[in-house]
Parts: sequence; structure tokens; C-alpha cells
Amino acid sequence: MNIKTIILTIVLAAICTTGYAQNTTNPADSIKVVLLENLETNTYDTVYIVAEEMPEYSGGDMEMRKFLAMNVQYPKEARNKNIQGKVIVYYVVNEKGGIENVFVSESVDPLLDAEAIRVVKKLPKPFKPGKVQGKPVKVLLTVPINFMVN
Repeated sequence: MNIKTIILTIVLAAICTTGYAQNTTNPADSIKVVLLENLETNTYDTVYIVAEEMPEYSGGDMEMRKFLAMNVQYPKEARNKNIQGKVIVYYVVNEKGGIENVFVSESVDPLLDAEAIRVVKKLPKPFKPGKVQGKPVKVLLTVPINFMVN
């Protein structure tokens, strides 16, 4: 089991077991932090799972989904083999609103995984960064990419 899988397991366990079920008046009480391996630099970054202000895509969620839908190119080989399913992609929105550390958490097939990563990395507009105590921070987000043969 690689470090990415271990960290992801810890992240998901933290999300499922705390924070959301608590009644709290202080938003900082539900902020979750994790160390995540930066795939580009092979270092570990402090990344928030929940921030006081979550990152927002320029133009909103619908614009992001529209961009992804219009730019996903179904791999020809995958289409010919009738490979389909939902690829879950994790990515970090950094302090400047850029995307980094894109990886697949739920794989369908290497062909579909590669395309999902490619299209998420291609998102053209910067995000409004997430913030904690008014300061920009790195935040881990997820997006499902559906591949269906018509």
C-alpha cells in the first residue's frame, strides 16, 4: 500500500467520523488538516479537507462541470472495448487558486484515469482559493468524471 493510499484512507476516515456530525458554533472546530504527498516535488504539504472558506471555481460549479463535459475526450481504445464508469479525481487548489497534485482515488481503467487527470489539469480559470482565518490555504477537492459509451 503506497503513502497516497494510506493518506487517502486517513482523510476519508476523518471526514466520515468527525466534523460533520458535530453541532458546533465555531467553524474552526470542523476544519480538518492532512499531510499529503506532493506528487510533483515528493514532499509533504499541509492540505485542508474543510476550510472556513472553500475554494470556488471562477464562474461557479456549473461552469466547471460544463468545461469538464465539453473537454473530456473518451479514449478511442476504451470506447472500442466498451470500458465505462466513474473516475474519482482528487486535486489540490493551492494558495494562489491553481490546481496541483491531481490524482485518481477511484480507478476504472488506466485509459479513463489518464483522461480524467488530463482534463482536470486543463481547467483554464483559476479558483478563488480556500481560506482559514482569512489566509489562503491549500484545500483538497474531488470531482467525479463519468465515462459512458452511448
